[in-house]
Amino acid sequence: PSTLGGVHLTVGHYELSFEHHSPEATVTLAKGKSVVVTTKGKVEERSKKYQRNMVVFDTKSDGSQVVSEIRLGGTNQAIVFSE
Repeated sequence: PSTLGGVHLTVGHYELSFEHHSPEATVTLAKGKSVVVTTKGKVEERSKKYQRNMVVFDTKSDGSQVVSEIRLGGTNQAIVFSE
């Protein structure tokens, strides 16, 4: 379990969609037909291309996890979140 945009995410599969407004992005996660969270992020280019999608977490002092970035497979881009 983790949080994104202040919303608690349970373990499972989510569908990611985003609108890119260079460099800002509006990110939406959905589970089935229900939108779980819509939040803002920043698209950053990295020096290497990612083979697959990856979610990167930060662990807070209380042990909870926050999604800090989503790396987009097949590209050299990551959506970075600041909470």
